[in-house]
Amino acid sequence: NRIDTGTLTIPNELVTIYSGNYWSIFDYAGVYFTNGLTVQENAMLFVSTKSATTMSLIFNPNNCEGIITNNGIIAVNSLSSTGAPVYNLHGASFYNYGELYFAGNGNVGDTMTITTTLVQNAGMMEFYHTQRSSSYVTIGAGTTIENTGQICFRSHYFYQLTDITGNGCMTACAGSTIYISNPARAISTDQSFYLQDSLSSVVIYGSTSLTMNVYGFGNENKLGITQTLVGTTYPKFVYDEVAGTLILTGPTPTVRQTFIIGTGYDPDLFEVVNNAPLNVPSANLNSVTYHGPVPDQVLPASCQIPCKDPPVFPVDNTFPMTSVFTSTWE
Repeated sequence: NRIDTGTLTIPNELVTIYSGNYWSIFDYAGVYFTNGLTVQENAMLFVSTKSATTMSLIFNPNNCEGIITNNGIIAVNSLSSTGAPVYNLHGASFYNYGELYFAGNGNVGDTMTITTTLVQNAGMMEFYHTQRSSSYVTIGAGTTIENTGQICFRSHYFYQLTDITGNGCMTACAGSTIYISNPARAISTDQSFYLQDSLSSVVIYGSTSLTMNVYGFGNENKLGITQTLVGTTYPKFVYDEVAGTLILTGPTPTVRQTFIIGTGYDPDLFEVVNNAPLNVPSANLNSVTYHGPVPDQVLPASCQIPCKDPPVFPVDNTFPMTSVFTSTWE
């Protein structure tokens, strides 16, 4: 185990944290792994700010050309700082089979990105704010996210740029927005999008028709597009009680967005409303809400992977060596 603060030299080579060990780095502004990083199972890397500070924590920004593989825990946490952190996993590829946490206050715009050419997630990745800001999360450098695990957004904003494949889940909570900015990219209908609370939403840029699996729709959260819904050729929205689909129509009648939300909804409880999440393109009367509870649903296994609070990090040698953290947010 290793704890560093104040000054730090990271070798210019592949860095491996072996099973049963942790490395905790705190109150050090710039942390760079230039030739790859491997965190083995039951191993942990913590990069953190410890006390109240204005430090802008920087983690690996555009500075790694190797492969990043995580089978344990990578937790980057600047919750104690009012500075704007910059987190960027950059390299040839990122393989996540463990847990990744990027956490910040959200009091100012920050950067949380993964810009590896290939992203494969079979574990849990969490992008965590304590409050919503104008910043957003991007994952993947314009290619593909292969997600068979869980990706969580808390008080944050996911800005989709890539194809999304796999049977995983993306979960929005605490007022988060999932924004599909390029619906022409392939998004697998095996992928699930879960609205965990009443303040979260999904928004699609209305250029191309898209079909998405959405769970948790109800209690007045919102599904919508970036344009006003128009009911000239087709109704503004149609709920098919048998197929369990909610179809929205924008200004171009041939471009319609289909949300597979499930059966059991009362057609009288849908309503067209405004939705203008912070820094997301919007228009008046661009979304549909549901004034009722979510009907009984069975969540896919990937959506049942819990989204957790960022783990505590070691500041001395009394830290218990465990990779099991159970605190979750609802």
